[in-house]
Amino acid sequence: MSTRVGLVQIGNSFSGQHYFPYSVGGLQAYAMRHLEHPQDFEFLLPIYRRVPVAEAVAELRDAEIACFSVYTWNVRRSLAIAEALKRQSPETIIAVGGPQVPRQDRPWEVEAFHRDHPFVDIAIHGMGKGERSFLPLLENSRSRNWATVPSASFLDGGKLRQTLPAKGFVGDELTSLVPSPYQTGVFDALMAANPTEQWIFVWETDRNCPFSCEFCGWGDLETKPVQWSLEYVFRDIDWMAKHRMNYVFCCNANFGLLPRDVEIARYIARVKMETGFPRGLGVQDTKNVKRRALEVRKILREAFQSPVVISLQSVDPTVLKNIRRDNISLQDFLDIQREFSALGVKTMTDLILALPGETY
Repeated sequence: MSTRVGLVQIGNSFSGQHYFPYSVGGLQAYAMRHLEHPQDFEFLLPIYRRVPVAEAVAELRDAEIACFSVYTWNVRRSLAIAEALKRQSPETIIAVGGPQVPRQDRPWEVEAFHRDHPFVDIAIHGMGKGERSFLPLLENSRSRNWATVPSASFLDGGKLRQTLPAKGFVGDELTSLVPSPYQTGVFDALMAANPTEQWIFVWETDRNCPFSCEFCGWGDLETKPVQWSLEYVFRDIDWMAKHRMNYVFCCNANFGLLPRDVEIARYIARVKMETGFPRGLGVQDTKNVKRRALEVRKILREAFQSPVVISLQSVDPTVLKNIRRDNISLQDFLDIQREFSALGVKTMTDLILALPGETY
């Protein structure tokens, strides 16, 4: 009999649309490719939007493992669902991962998390390599031997146990090991079950961030970006057009950072002009905007009218030192603003209040 796996990634709605649960969908795609006996596991339809706790528990009632991807916008509801599910089905394994799980190098926070949430059987730490932990989590679910799951923490006889961090992906490993949940059909059943849903395509062409800003979850990575092949990326774009995606959110940390981002921009702009889809595209522009980002925006300006974000976060030197952040010079900022303005491209900026070192 197969082990039933429930996946939960609750996203916010946007203009009446919902995000694909990309993180858990990617985990499922990876597991189905690499499990020794994939037929031994049955994945339930993921929970992807806000529903009442009781409704979510009912949807997960048949799950023997329930995995929650927790972010700042869903962590309280996700944990409420997990706790209610554990009360109803004590034998169900509850696993959590995502940015709201404490960092593994802060064991006092990890222990407090487990003490405060005793219904959590295992927590997975870190970003950018969750697939490395998800596979052995499934493979050891019968024995519940979590010691072989990397980047994990759990209580063992009341004592906190932590395993060694998982290795990140390097070189061409993303292309060779990590399949697209779109191209592999992971979301086909979800779309069929929700035929009137307007989906937001969550798009990833590379992973990680070379910057180490203290206020950002990506700052934990401090590593060079790794990339999927251009062929892989272009197939995802073709999927967007074929399935008539209205809006695409690119969750790269720094779109426009890599030289190949110019080629990617050309391809998606051409597909939009030829097919009409995707209708909208949002990207997180590379930090400290450089000329390549300007070239990318020139390519995208006719197909997509989304604004460019030229982030500052703060202009206080002490704060910038505290958060390990360097801004572009004011002159560069003004020059780039003028160039975007001449192109008719709207710009905006970010200021984050109450960063370390700020005063009233």
